[in-house]
Amino acid sequence: MFIESSALDGSNIEESLVLLTRQMMASEDVEMNCASIELMDNKFIRSSSLCCGKK
Repeated sequence: MFIESSALDGSNIEESLVLLTRQMMASEDVEMNCASIELMDNKFIRSSSLCCGKK
């Protein structure tokens, strides 16, 4: 990302910060979706008489 701005006359300062914030929020949304865990329904889990691997 490149945005030309000027500290002298203040041009494009606010616009660059808004764009940066939007891109950071979009990136955060993608990261959160990748880090999610899919829970399965209990009917797919086999029941067992073993508890913690002990017989």
